[in-house]
Amino acid sequence: MEISQNDRAENLLEALYYVRRIAGHPVVIKVGGELFENKDDVKRLAQDISLLNALGVKVVVVHGGGPQISRAMTQFGIVPTFIDGQRVTDEQSLRLMTMIMIGSLSPMLVAALRVEGTKAVGLSGVDDGLIEATPKDQRLGLVGDITKINAQLLNSLLSDGYVPVIAGVGVDSKGQMYNINADTVAGKIATSIGAKKLFLITNVKGIYRSFGDESSFISETDILGLIDLKAHGALSTGMIPKVDAVISSLKGGVEAAHIIDGRVPHSILLELSSVTGIGTMIIQ
Repeated sequence: MEISQNDRAENLLEALYYVRRIAGHPVVIKVGGELFENKDDVKRLAQDISLLNALGVKVVVVHGGGPQISRAMTQFGIVPTFIDGQRVTDEQSLRLMTMIMIGSLSPMLVAALRVEGTKAVGLSGVDDGLIEATPKDQRLGLVGDITKINAQLLNSLLSDGYVPVIAGVGVDSKGQMYNINADTVAGKIATSIGAKKLFLITNVKGIYRSFGDESSFISETDILGLIDLKAHGALSTGMIPKVDAVISSLKGGVEAAHIIDGRVPHSILLELSSVTGIGTMIIQ
């Protein structure tokens, strides 16, 4: 069905109303590795981010690389292993992870943003001590817990109009690098820079009370709702780090978090352009 010119104008005005509410404020967008499997998805993401940036929204991007890392590990004869949704990481796995995250995925998104006319720079937690970390759990190997975010570096880049694109690698005081879950990184960064919103872009619509049952989809909830879902075992293993990051960021002052399906074209703009959105919104 063709949209009338009047409807187009109304949709644009509605979208602008919601975007203006975050203009001048930082937002953090976490992108799952699944999105990088499709070049068109990367292009559309870059277009969304570039539009927000042009409208005065200060965007920080954190990305994962789960599918790509798992494939590389398998090719090298390493069986990917997870505990509570977090990847067990040894030295060889860490080398593969940094090669893919810093050497391939970050440049891909930075290049896509540059094509759209947006200033962007790829970073990892090693750069100027952006993400300081310590070992998280002996069972996980070289997986880190974040102890500090260099917010000054990010704020400086944002003030100069850059979009930082960050890979989830941390470092300790001795120079040891760690794999850090990208959801966790996004949540900590959102808190540290006073972000107004946190977006978690994934390959599912959002949160369900019973995954796979569309009638159980949750379009909006709050911290207590998430805690209840987690306590009752309603969350999939992969959703647990996302929910933990959301809870942490909201407790740290972030106004709202959104879990949305990045396979939907221009999902960020669609989520922002109306009251209901297309994914799950979580408020304090």
